[in-house]
Amino acid sequence: MITDFVVPKGKYFQFYLNIREADSFIAQNLDSCDSANFTLLESDTLNNVFTEALEIVDSANGKVKGSIDSAVTDTLKVDRGNKEDNYYLKPTYKLNIYLTFSDDTPPITASIDKVYILPT
Repeated sequence: MITDFVVPKGKYFQFYLNIREADSFIAQNLDSCDSANFTLLESDTLNNVFTEALEIVDSANGKVKGSIDSAVTDTLKVDRGNKEDNYYLKPTYKLNIYLTFSDDTPPITASIDKVYILPT
């Protein structure tokens, strides 16, 4: 479970995720993974902002790496709360992850529903 997924505005951003088998703490073997990518969507409209391939770092342990270039993070919008609430950050994006496999392993779809953009 991810509590906060924060992307710095205007900076190169790299992240790692561990893919687990459904309803388990066991790592999903990614040896037969055909494609792995992620999509960044606007939370309110679900418009696609960015799509990129994930790099499989450790297939036996289900570890993948994603990155977003600074040119893309620079275009992301920051949303904040009111002055009374200390201008807290509001989540403005959603991250979807898609993996497909060449064998009979069912495709994996996961999402991080709250992606915050941190002004730098």
